[in-house]
Amino acid sequence: MGKRTIEIVIDDKKINALALPSGGTKTIYDIGDGYVIARMGGDDALIDSEMQVAHKFKEIGLYTQDYDKLTAIINGNPEPVLKMKNFKTLATEGKQVRDRKNRESSCGDSFIFNDLEHFKNKAHWRNVLKYIADDIFLYLINNLGFGSDAFNLIIVDTKETEAARHNTRSKLFSDIEQEIHLYFFDFGSSVYTQEKIYDFIDAFGDISVENIRMCINNLSVIVTDSLFHGVLDAEYKNIMQKPADCMMILNLMEASKEIFKSVWDELVDNISARIENYLNNIPLQERKDQYLTPHMHSIAEQEAKHAEIMRKIYEDNNRMRAQIEESRAKLELWRHEALAEQARLDAINKTFENAKQTIETKFEPKEKVNTENPRTQSRCSIQ
Repeated sequence: MGKRTIEIVIDDKKINALALPSGGTKTIYDIGDGYVIARMGGDDALIDSEMQVAHKFKEIGLYTQDYDKLTAIINGNPEPVLKMKNFKTLATEGKQVRDRKNRESSCGDSFIFNDLEHFKNKAHWRNVLKYIADDIFLYLINNLGFGSDAFNLIIVDTKETEAARHNTRSKLFSDIEQEIHLYFFDFGSSVYTQEKIYDFIDAFGDISVENIRMCINNLSVIVTDSLFHGVLDAEYKNIMQKPADCMMILNLMEASKEIFKSVWDELVDNISARIENYLNNIPLQERKDQYLTPHMHSIAEQEAKHAEIMRKIYEDNNRMRAQIEESRAKLELWRHEALAEQARLDAINKTFENAKQTIETKFEPKEKVNTENPRTQSRCSIQ
């Protein structure tokens, strides 16, 4: 089957754009010169939302796409689209995007684990997750919350990478001084607002470490899924000693289950402590303004009613407890009275039995005496 193209006119330039692997809310077309456009159903609001969210992510230091909005003529009709660099172009700039929804779109040749030895090495796992932990911290404290489609992976060159490449033939990211980060794009129909979504604090502004840890743990599956979608086929073969197939991601998750949990628990401790410290350094009222979620406002307003209800429940419980204790005391008294009555009846029965035996002994009949005349008895015998 041939590759699909459509005719697109941009700035009076006619282009036969090639359809690329797409997913989420976008349909992607290659327009040449290292750029692609994303069609989003001609929905202006959705396109503006995507750009707004991407700007916010970039502003706080998270990796995402650089978008431009333009109007293209597609099949003779004007349509708003997003223009961006393609992943191959980004790779030449030292940014290897690993697309979680379309692995075939991923670019670059760096390895995350390289082989089984690194895959089973806890210190290497810590290195893999080092900058991802920073990304999670920024994501959470900025009240960002998006579906799994927005999460991807990127391997980024540092200023030491070029020199490191000259000193080794290794493709392992840590050997060539690269960093692994989360990479965000395709935010769907979610529009970024200042809405608070994480219950880091209660209605009084007190910090809930338990809720912080829960929010971090909620990201564990999507992080591992993004990470393993970034593993190249050749690398998978080195790790699992078999070719990549449709079970690749599940196999990697199963094989790493224990070591990932161990390292993830350390990461949760680290991020939780950082968020707690960050919140503690914000004055109470400002903290409530920034992080008190809408339903927590409602909770605060109803706190007095809740306290009154709890007071009544407490009083009812105490009254019921007193009634139970009173009933228990009465039952105990009745038990003792019943035992005493039983003892009295037993004594009466014993007295009765003793009297019966005495009577029977006293009036027992004596042995019967023979009163017949012995002479008569003898004579009758002779006859």
